[in-house]
Amino acid sequence: MSFQILYMHDICPDYKEFLKTLDFHAKVRNNIFSISSPQKIGNVFLVSIFKNFNDLDEKNKMVGLFFFNLSTFENKLYFFKNSYYQMMFFDDKNYIFYGCRYIVENNLLKIDVCEVNLYKHIEKIVIEVPITNLNSSEQLLNVNLNIKMLNNQYIIIFVENLNQNEFKIILIDIVNEKYYIYEPKNSCGDYLLYTFSFMDYLLPDDNGNNGYILIKTGRIQSYEKERLWNNDNINCIVDALETFILYPQNKFIQDIISQKPYFDSYLVDCSLRNSSFDLYNFIDGQYYFYAKYNFDKNKTALIKINLRNLTKQDSYVVDGIVYPLFRDKEGNFLYSNVLKNKKLLREKLK
Repeated sequence: MSFQILYMHDICPDYKEFLKTLDFHAKVRNNIFSISSPQKIGNVFLVSIFKNFNDLDEKNKMVGLFFFNLSTFENKLYFFKNSYYQMMFFDDKNYIFYGCRYIVENNLLKIDVCEVNLYKHIEKIVIEVPITNLNSSEQLLNVNLNIKMLNNQYIIIFVENLNQNEFKIILIDIVNEKYYIYEPKNSCGDYLLYTFSFMDYLLPDDNGNNGYILIKTGRIQSYEKERLWNNDNINCIVDALETFILYPQNKFIQDIISQKPYFDSYLVDCSLRNSSFDLYNFIDGQYYFYAKYNFDKNKTALIKINLRNLTKQDSYVVDGIVYPLFRDKEGNFLYSNVLKNKKLLREKLK
């Protein structure tokens, strides 16, 4: 059996000509454009194209997209009429791109959710959503948005305005062109959100479109917490409490619409001052893995969660606090161990 290696730039002449404009040996800022690593969605490979604006405050840097269908060899290099902040979703069947744009008008930050049909060359704004008020344009640097598109209908945005100590959750329904805003009210586990760290979306295999909203709280890194623990300085740290929430997607949507979310009901794990955890986004079928570091016991545990019933169990426990963890192509979990001769050895978790 023989194999032939095909390169995307050889199949698409337009993409090949575009790549000639890039100097891969130069610093990024010396190129007008830069590209992302290829991303596989369904049977389609995507490469995002960004423009390196001189304005450091410019948020909308995604200006184009190259796609290549692995089954049909269909391919296209497309430059948008407007630039985008990020891609939220790509419909690999109909070649429809969903993205969002930052818009600032009269000190109001808004998000335009847009749909781009790459075949018909149609770009349209689906809905415009107000996000937060700004005191000045410089304040935009202190606004953090976690944006995830859950399915063809719903988008969630976790908004942090650090200057105004503001936190809110926005649920966008692009089918009915509505949006819902939830701000913590000191009830139903809202206190867990006061040290919000990040949000992600998990979709287990064979689970249809019903995934989980992953919420991590506690603005502290594991290595920082370990150092504070070792120096007996952990008691003065407000963000020392970490929590890990898995909120079922459909229930989350219902609860935000009804303005009655129950974050503490979906608490998976918490770390007090004597422990910490890292969420590496390791997913294997219906299982999700994360690492927990117990400083008082000097142990590292890799914990497995069944995403069908949210039961959990220790998969591996090793002596010492070891991070980061890795996963090889065979699915083995590894950690790095520095030997006495200062050589780095990657060992399997046992």
